Amino acid sequence: MTHLFRTLALLASSFAAATAFAAAPPIDAGRTARVAEEQAARAGLLRRPAAAAPASTTAGDESVDSQYAGLPQANVLRTYPPSCLADPLPDEPSGLLFEKQVTLYQIRMGQSASTENVVIRIWRVACSSDTTFNSATLMRIQRATANEGRRDMYPLFPAIRVAQNNSVNNVSFDNPKSLIRVVTEPNTVIADSLIDSPVINSTTYVLENYPYTGAGYFDFNLPFSIRFDNLINSGGITRYFTTDVSLYNPTQQLYPDAFRSLPITGYQTAAYFDPAHGGEGMYVDIFEVPASGSQPRRMVLQWAWFTFDHLGLPFWINGNVDFQPGARSVTSPAIWVEGGRFAGGAGFNAQSKPWGSVTFEFPSCGTFVFDYASNNNLPEGVPSGSGEREWIRLADVNGLTCE
Repeated sequence: MTHLFRTLALLASSFAAATAFAAAPPIDAGRTARVAEEQAARAGLLRRPAAAAPASTTAGDESVDSQYAGLPQANVLRTYPPSCLADPLPDEPSGLLFEKQVTLYQIRMGQSASTENVVIRIWRVACSSDTTFNSATLMRIQRATANEGRRDMYPLFPAIRVAQNNSVNNVSFDNPKSLIRVVTEPNTVIADSLIDSPVINSTTYVLENYPYTGAGYFDFNLPFSIRFDNLINSGGITRYFTTDVSLYNPTQQLYPDAFRSLPITGYQTAAYFDPAHGGEGMYVDIFEVPASGSQPRRMVLQWAWFTFDHLGLPFWINGNVDFQPGARSVTSPAIWVEGGRFAGGAGFNAQSKPWGSVTFEFPSCGTFVFDYASNNNLPEGVPSGSGEREWIRLADVNGLTCE
């Protein structure tokens, strides 16, 4: 009797498995070839020489000057200011949200094919905006709570293409230039998400351009349409899902960060000056001191103001201060120095004297605002006063482009 029960149970299990298999959509015989073709097209863009910055109507076709090969360089076809994002990417949308339920091709153990409904969310993050509003465009594939992290069944990453009609790149979804990079880490150059790779956990991606000759160029601040393609033509699975993303036009309510000063980071390290008043400027250096022993890691702003005294003679004021990561405004004590000699003349030791304070803010990558206030009763000849100035960035640090 026990043997009979086991036999019946085995037959029932086999029947259930066979029924599940039969109910699953059949594999599209041509899908494997389509996946390979799509992957090969993207891989081909990663083997080409790097392209120059895009011209007004199309992406450039010139390679980077060979004398700079191997040196730190910014991606000339970047879609957002590098200072805008850091790893990890945010999981929660902000600002205007574009959301669509999409059915993705799914791997389910013991079946030939299946599908899974996910929600794809697209939103923008406000970035530094020197002349026009800039943003970074993020996309998240959100699995249902019951499916999150499951490895016995998971959707496959779709082929993603973009269509955009503007003066830079007028393409359709089927144009070879419609390919974009979709990556899990910001500020990359050739990183990519492989089509048909498992999506085990809900994941946030950033939309990027391929920085190579032959690739399309997209300004994701402008309106665009994005297509998610399962690359399958049978089995009752919808192949294409498309959604439109409107113009990035921030308001104070939707994107408050677009109207705030930037968080202070090493990207603001630079020399700043006022073009209307030559000979004066300030060097600002933002760096971190690694943790050591019981001392925690520290963020430091260090600066030197090269200016003049009341007689028009060169005079410099400087200082440094620790600050909390994420701060958008930093106030530093300021000192001036007396008693030194040119080139460290022997027998003389310079003495630091308190001068006052300077407060730093960076409205954008290219501008710098500082408030200064001297102490009272400074010695005669030491420049003094208070006020506010807005200066511009002189140049970027090699390989650490802010905008």
